[in-house]
Amino acid sequence: MGGAKRSQGNEKANDRKISHEEMRIPPGLHKYVDFYPGHLKYDYDYSIGQLKPDVVAQLWMTPQEAQPYLEDFEKVELQGGLTLYLCSESDKILWSKIETTE
Repeated sequence: MGGAKRSQGNEKANDRKISHEEMRIPPGLHKYVDFYPGHLKYDYDYSIGQLKPDVVAQLWMTPQEAQPYLEDFEKVELQGGLTLYLCSESDKILWSKIETTE
């Protein structure tokens, strides 16, 4: 990311932008049974690529779409099965405190 500005509390702006996007309806029969109000709108380009967070805690529905935006992130498997993506250039992450399953 080479000096890219990290997100500084843009949660409200993020919510406002995403809320005005189209709902991403699952394909096939899933569109009739997989309805998650408030969770079918997401934009990896904006949320990860533009806002540049220090931590990505969850990828939703189509994680393969997020891969191009995660090049500067380390995938970390924590104890208990939780997977996080941590920006390798972040100075806000206490790397010495990260306990992985490895």
